[in-house]
Amino acid sequence: MKSNTSLLLLLYAHINLFILVNTDKVENQNGPRHAKVYKCRNTGNYTSTSYKNNIKSALYVVAKNIAANNGFYHATSGTTEPVNAVGLCPGFLRSNFCEECVNSTIPLLETNCPNQKEGVAWVKECMIRYSDRKIMGVLDDWFWVHLPALAVARRPAAEMDKALSDLITKLHTQAAGVYP
Repeated sequence: MKSNTSLLLLLYAHINLFILVNTDKVENQNGPRHAKVYKCRNTGNYTSTSYKNNIKSALYVVAKNIAANNGFYHATSGTTEPVNAVGLCPGFLRSNFCEECVNSTIPLLETNCPNQKEGVAWVKECMIRYSDRKIMGVLDDWFWVHLPALAVARRPAAEMDKALSDLITKLHTQAAGVYP
């Protein structure tokens, strides 16, 4: 069941990235290539310097290792106040751009979630998230966002539905242990 939950979480994260990548127009001051979406969870603020350092350390480890790990990396930093972080890039993004994207997204979290224990940010080509809770293997929908007011898809809905259906079928097959 854990692997199914992880697969669903990854699928949803990929869908969010797919929506951001396949948009004609995103309203923000930096233009459509730099769409920025972030969300901070209000489960309490941290006050210790060690927690802030653990956030920075976990995000740095993710950014440093994501390119060498096919656009997905998870890290934990700290023992007394551990922070989990995860980064994700779509498979078509070259590794150097993935690392650059994650590095440029970290300040978005630092600026907009300055004291929150949990935060997530999507930029056009990547996502990064940190939390004081376990991230991997846990389906947690607080950070899900719907972007219809933000973006207009440029591909026909039928094409997107087919691509999504094919992906779900492939993931379902792999989760069942049946490989083509």
